[in-house]
Amino acid sequence: MLAAAAVGFVNFLVVVFLTPESLPASQRMGKKLDLASANPVGALKLLFTRSPLLRGSAAAFAMLWLSNTCVNAVFGNYVNHLFGWGPEESGPLLVLVGIVLAVAPRMLVPRLGLRRSMLIGTGWYALGQLATAFAHTPSRLVSSILFMSVGCIGTVSLVAFISNQAEPAERGALLGAVETLQELCEAVGHSGYGRLFAYFISDAAPVRLPGAPFIAAGSLMLAALGFIKSTLMAHPEASARFL
Repeated sequence: MLAAAAVGFVNFLVVVFLTPESLPASQRMGKKLDLASANPVGALKLLFTRSPLLRGSAAAFAMLWLSNTCVNAVFGNYVNHLFGWGPEESGPLLVLVGIVLAVAPRMLVPRLGLRRSMLIGTGWYALGQLATAFAHTPSRLVSSILFMSVGCIGTVSLVAFISNQAEPAERGALLGAVETLQELCEAVGHSGYGRLFAYFISDAAPVRLPGAPFIAAGSLMLAALGFIKSTLMAHPEASARFL
């Protein structure tokens, strides 16, 4: 915890002294802090009231991130229940996942573009989650987790699509609203997926199904995919301007 606090303080110093202002000087002149929107509630209002396209994109992101929360919520308990894995066994896999998360967007999104990255990535992620739910051998689990990780291109593409819909001066507030959505989804997801996992490995469950959280998450991801498609189809001309 002390090390984490130290890293956070270093990050604070970087933001204050090294991070440049994102707005050009011409757009900073005369700008005043708008306290009505410079807070989580105001930012969420901006996210969900600006336009139907932005509202649909935000709703899709909420479903996507709630689905994404499943891995962080139950992965450790899931692999421990299936294979008796502890941090020593699961740690190397998480390192590989981190590498995929860093490399996949840089390699794939520029080649696929935002539209196809959102659609392909979200669908890929959903399939990976469903495969993880039924991966009852270590090799299958590793393969399904790495397969699922490539789907991260759907997340970063959707965030970029949302950001593109704001004016330069509003992008910080919009991204802050996206992060607020993430925190809300994690608050619900960590508790919800944990309870679902506990129930489906207990004697009270009608059938033992440790992968139930991943089935629920995969279903949510498929719903996010449907929402992305319907939003793009409902506003094709507006969507094209931001893709």
